[in-house]
Amino acid sequence: MLLGVMALLTAIIIIITLVRMKFKLGFVMLSGAIIIAVFARLHPINFANIVLHSVISIETVRVVLIIIGITALGHLLKATGNLDDIIVSLKAVISDTRILLVIIPALMGLMAVPGGAIMSAPLIEKMGDELGLDRVSLTTINVVFRHICTYLYPICAGYILITSMTNILAIEFIKFNIPVLLLTMTMAFKYIFHSIKPNRTEKIKPNPRAIIKLVFNFSPFIIILLSALVFKVNFPLAILIGILYVMFITKREPNYADSIKNRMLISIKGIKWDIILAIVGIMIFKDIVSVTGFLDEISLYLVRTGTPLFVLAIMFPLIAGFITGNNSAAIGLTVPLFLQIIPQGVNPVPYYNLIYVSTVTSHIFSPFHPCLILTAEYYNTSLINVLKQVTIICSWIIVAALIEFMIIA
Repeated sequence: MLLGVMALLTAIIIIITLVRMKFKLGFVMLSGAIIIAVFARLHPINFANIVLHSVISIETVRVVLIIIGITALGHLLKATGNLDDIIVSLKAVISDTRILLVIIPALMGLMAVPGGAIMSAPLIEKMGDELGLDRVSLTTINVVFRHICTYLYPICAGYILITSMTNILAIEFIKFNIPVLLLTMTMAFKYIFHSIKPNRTEKIKPNPRAIIKLVFNFSPFIIILLSALVFKVNFPLAILIGILYVMFITKREPNYADSIKNRMLISIKGIKWDIILAIVGIMIFKDIVSVTGFLDEISLYLVRTGTPLFVLAIMFPLIAGFITGNNSAAIGLTVPLFLQIIPQGVNPVPYYNLIYVSTVTSHIFSPFHPCLILTAEYYNTSLINVLKQVTIICSWIIVAALIEFMIIA
């Protein structure tokens, strides 16, 4: 157990140090994986096999294709002026820019894909600049409010996993999470926008024409959502459909052939390869940690110490989510343990409520969380400063969940 703790702490310290020194994130995450492997005494051939498996796995390839598509689409929308049109039409319907900054990431959160926060990043960038928000606060908004859906959306991966493993209905988790979010998201809104007043110029009365224009300007994202969620098109392909729609249909120019060629080049130039390498590094790190079994050792130690069950229901999910940066992985590591240790005759629902909130919350402020890393990379801002803000808000969520647990348990 001690070896596992030392390995994970050393890896985290090295990763944070290298991030502060402005090393490329892909290299940083690979360095962390190597440190874990050295502590675990993994044979170099075994390490190389795990790295190769991580790089070519369906999950990694899918996420890489999504990031390629989203960054290309964002750059294309910005270059063609579509992004400005979206912002103008949104403002015609909702006057308070602060509310728009919250709503857009939350809506994009319905597309439950790894690193999906990068999709809302270009949409809220200009609005944040107009309000004078610093890039750290803008990153915090994009990460925190995007994950509201993870607490409430019953068809996201985390919900599907925990309900299938525990046979507890999703509504039981949703009922627990609603009061927690109402309180903490209100606090988060006031915390982030404390020095910024509403910028309403006049009371808006939305008319059908403004709403139709909003739908039209949002059509690339609507097409992606419909393709992926309704017609079950593979998500990377759904993004490609959105790109082709912007490339061939929206804002036609006089010289159509040259326009298409220019848009293709713009899309290719918009691909952020540093972000892609960062994603690959994260996947390698996650797989190496999983193979070593260090998290299993830590969980067994915590159980043997006689730690109160409700403390374990917070502590271990927090550790698992923080280390993996992945909500589903944290649930997969945590729930099987609690299926064995929750005593007969004890109502398990409040404990699993606490576990779910802890896994979701800890992966949000994890330095290995793709959404957090990609948004910070996109805005070219300090990951350390973002982590400070996001962790403050996440601590409120954990405290609120614990208070609710104490009331109902």
